[in-house]
Amino acid sequence: MGKKNNGNGNTRNKSTQDKSKSNDVIDGNTLDDSVSVIGAITEAHNVIYNDDETMFGHLFDNTQSQSNKLKRKLSTVSDSESESDSLKTTKQQKRTKNLQATVSGSAEGNKTKSVSNVITEAEVHMDSSISPDLRILSQMIIIRNLPESTNENIESKVSALFREGLKVQITPINCERKQSRSTHTKGVFIVSCKSKAVVNDVMSAKYKLKSSRQYSDVFIHRDQTVQQRIERKNFQTIVDVLKSVDPHINMKGAEVIASRYVNSRRSSENRSEHENRGTSHTQQNTSRRETNNSTRSNTSNLHSYYNTRTSHREQNNEHSCSYNVTAYFGGESAAREPIDVLKSKSSVCEGYARLFHALCVYRKDVKCQKISGFSKGYGHQLGTIISYQTKTDHAWNVVFVLGKWRFIETTWGAGSLDDQKTFVKKFSNFYFLTKPEHFIEDHFPYINNDAEGSKEWQLLKRPVSLEEFSKTLKTTKFAREWGVIFPSHKHEVVKVDRKASIPIESKQNTLVSVKVNLYNSNTELCNNSVVLVKDNGSKCTITIMPKEIGKYTLKVYGTIDQSQTGMPKLTEYMIDCTSTEDEFMPYPEHNRFYGPSNDCNIRGFANFDSIPAFQICKNGEFELKIKTNRTVKVSANIFETDGSRSSDFVMIEQSNDSVCVKARFINKGYYKLTIFSELEGNDKHSEAMNILVLNKVGAKFSTPFPKTYSSTKEYNCHLIEPLVRNIPSNSNVRFVMSSPVIEQILIDGKVYKKENSETWDVTLKTGDPGEVKVSAKTDINAKSFTSIYLFVVDSE
Repeated sequence: MGKKNNGNGNTRNKSTQDKSKSNDVIDGNTLDDSVSVIGAITEAHNVIYNDDETMFGHLFDNTQSQSNKLKRKLSTVSDSESESDSLKTTKQQKRTKNLQATVSGSAEGNKTKSVSNVITEAEVHMDSSISPDLRILSQMIIIRNLPESTNENIESKVSALFREGLKVQITPINCERKQSRSTHTKGVFIVSCKSKAVVNDVMSAKYKLKSSRQYSDVFIHRDQTVQQRIERKNFQTIVDVLKSVDPHINMKGAEVIASRYVNSRRSSENRSEHENRGTSHTQQNTSRRETNNSTRSNTSNLHSYYNTRTSHREQNNEHSCSYNVTAYFGGESAAREPIDVLKSKSSVCEGYARLFHALCVYRKDVKCQKISGFSKGYGHQLGTIISYQTKTDHAWNVVFVLGKWRFIETTWGAGSLDDQKTFVKKFSNFYFLTKPEHFIEDHFPYINNDAEGSKEWQLLKRPVSLEEFSKTLKTTKFAREWGVIFPSHKHEVVKVDRKASIPIESKQNTLVSVKVNLYNSNTELCNNSVVLVKDNGSKCTITIMPKEIGKYTLKVYGTIDQSQTGMPKLTEYMIDCTSTEDEFMPYPEHNRFYGPSNDCNIRGFANFDSIPAFQICKNGEFELKIKTNRTVKVSANIFETDGSRSSDFVMIEQSNDSVCVKARFINKGYYKLTIFSELEGNDKHSEAMNILVLNKVGAKFSTPFPKTYSSTKEYNCHLIEPLVRNIPSNSNVRFVMSSPVIEQILIDGKVYKKENSETWDVTLKTGDPGEVKVSAKTDINAKSFTSIYLFVVDSE
C-alpha cells in the first residue's frame, strides 16, 4: 500500500493514482475499501473512546437513533461520490442488467452490479426512457428461508405464505426462485406485487411470522438498489466489529439493535446461522485482500492486548481511553505508542491518531495516514501568527474511502475541554469524514517540515497558505453544520475605526435565537458597546461601537432549536479598536437580536417582517403601527441604557386589524422598545419583538402618557389630546377622543352623549389639584361607566 510521509518515516507512492480515483467509477475494490474503512473507524471508536455515552453517540443506550445518523452519513458519502460520466452511458442497458442481477449469484450479475449506478424509485418514475420492468422495483419483495414442501409451484408456495403466515389475502403477480450467494441453495424468492401499496401491506404483516410454527424462520424484505445493498453491507461490517466488544449488538433489518432487548423468534442455533449468513460476504472480501505482513507483525501484540482488554473492560464497565489533560497542560508525558495508549488508557492527540492508524492497518489493511500539523483548538489565541517556525501542536488521520481521502478526527470527536480544563467525553459525528472545506478552518497539515508536500493533505482543489490559515476566522462545528457564515469579515481579527458592522447569514437553517457578548482585555463585559439587529429570517448584523481604544473579544452564540436550553458558540473575533466616536452613546443592555420573534405570525401579527428592527426618532415622540389578522392583546415597555424600565411612557391603542404603539423618549440616545403579547391559548404575555430606537432630540413633554385600562383597548379608543397625564389646575383643557363602540362618556361628573360622529370634543375647566377620570358606556342602558383614561391635575 502506497503511503505518504506522515512524520514517522513512511513515504507515500502512487499519489497520482490515488487522487485520480476521486473521479473514477466506484469499482469493487473501492467498495471493499469503503467497507474496510468503516469497520476500522468503528474499531477505533470502540478502542479509543468506547463508552456507553460516547460510542457512536450513545450507541448502546440509543442504538436506533445513532444507526439512523450513521446510515445518513454513509448515504451522503456514497450518494455524493457515485455519479460519474461513464455510468451515464448505455444507462438503460446497465440498469436493466442491474435489476435482473439483484439477487442473482451468477458471475455476470455480480460483474454488472459492481459498476451499476444507483437506481432509486424516484429516478425510475421520473425517467421515461427506463423500461417498464425497471419501474416495478418498488413493487418487489425478497423472501428467504421459505420451507420446502411437496408443492413445487412457486406461486402457490408464496400465496400459502401470504395466506397462512401473514394472514393477508394477496396474490403475487410473478415469482422467481434464485440461488443464495451465501448458502448456495435455492432459497431466495423474488416476488412481484400488484402495487407498492400491496408491498406495504406485506411488510406491515410480517411481524405475524414470529408466532407461526411453519414460517417462523422466513425473512421478508423489500427489494433494494445496488446502492442500498452497498450501504447495508457497510453497515453490517460495522455491526460485526461492534460484536467483538458487545456480543449483544446485532442488526434487525436496517437498524442496529441491542439484541438483549429484542424478543427473538429464533433459536440460538438458527440465530447464529442467520448472523453468519450476514457476515459471510464481508469475510470473503477480507480474505481476498492482500495483507501487509510487516505491518501485521508490528501490530499483532497490539491486537492481542486489545482482545484481552475488551473482555476485562466489559466485566468491569471501564472506558477504553480518555484524554490526558495533565499531559496536555505540561504536567506529565503522555503515552503515544498504540500499545502504551491501550495500557495506560489515556493519551493526547498523537496517541489517539497513532492508535487509530494501527487499528485501521491491522483490522482491514485500510489506506490510512496519520497527519500532523497546526490546529486552532483549545489553546488557540485569537490574532496569533502561525508560521513554519511554530511547533506543530496536533495530529489526526485520513482514510481512503469511496475513491477519496477523507478526514477522521478521533481526538476532537471524543469530546472537548471545558472552561475548568476538564475533558468532557461527548462523541461528535461532525469529525467523522469531515468535509475538507470545513476541516481547513482549524486543521493545517505540516508533515516532516515539507510545506509543499503537505499541501495535498488539505484535500482541497485550491490549497490555502499557512498565512491565510493563520488569519482566517474559525467557526465552531455548530456553525459549519448549520451553514452559518460571516461573509464580510473572514479573518479572526477585525480592525475597528469608531464603528464596525459584521453581518451573519444562515442559508441552510434559520437561527431562531442569537446572542453576542463583548469583553475588554480585562474580561469585563462591555455589552453597551455592541448591538445585534435582525435584518430578516436568515440575516442579522452585529454593530460594534467601543467606548475606548483597545482590544476586545466578541463571542457569538446561536441556535436553530427554540427549545434548546443554552446556545452553543458560533465563533469568536478579536476586535482591535483604533479610534472611537467623539460622543459615545451606549446601547441598552440587550445581547439578543433586535427584531420580531420567529413566532409573530402565530401571535396574530400580519406585517411583522416589514418592521425595521432599528428605527430613528427625531423629536422624542415615536409611533409604531403593526397590522394584525385578529384581535391581539398587547403591552409594552421602554428600556434606557442604564437598564431602567418604564411602561408609563408607552401607550397602546388598538383596532380590529392593527395595533398602534406610542412611546415618549425624554432624553437623547438609544432606547429599547419591547412589545409583549399573548400566544394563542396562553394568557401570559411574552416578548413578541424588540425595537432599537435612536432618539435624536428629547421630547417636548417630560410627563407620561395618560393612564389607560384594558377597556381602553377593548373599546378601540383613540386619544387625540391631551397626550400627557399631567394637566394644569384651574384651566380650560380640551379633551378629544374617538371610539366606534362608545355611546356615552363621563368626564368629571358630566355625561356627554354620542351624536352623529364617533369623536368626542369636550372642553373642561379643571379645578384644584387631583385627578380627572374619563369613563364610558357602550350600552346606554348599562348601570355604570367603565374607566378608560386617568389624568392628574397639577398645582399651578
